[in-house]
Amino acid sequence: MTIEDRIRALPCWTGTIDIEPLPGGLSNANYLVKDGSGRHV
Repeated sequence: MTIEDRIRALPCWTGTIDIEPLPGGLSNANYLVKDGSGRHV
């Protein structure tokens, strides 16, 4: 299971989601997730 699969599996999203990796992050991966209710990091 990929990180994106785990993000998609979270029950908090409204509608379809779009996942974009954010650059930077020296020790962890950060993602921008857009869903029906807004943008979330």
